[in-house]
Amino acid sequence: LPALRDLDLASNRLGRDAAALLARSPLLARLTDLDLAFNRFDAAAVEALLAAPDLSRLEDLNLLGNPLRDDGVGLLARRGGAKLTGLRRLSCR
Repeated sequence: LPALRDLDLASNRLGRDAAALLARSPLLARLTDLDLAFNRFDAAAVEALLAAPDLSRLEDLNLLGNPLRDDGVGLLARRGGAKLTGLRRLSCR
């Protein structure tokens, strides 16, 4: 899968454990588009995802329909800027 750039994992009931597994995957550093919409991503899942060593190529991150609440969005705002340096679009309504 070395050519993988877009990954759509929407609507799969993924949460913190999946985020931690994804963060440890070397494939994550190659992605430009990551769709995690309509899963179970909360602040703990966001924190696990942001623990990935390299998110700099990610341009589009879709977290629509997840129970992020204020603490999850706040975590993205506080820590995401340093990790998501290539981000052009973030969807998290």
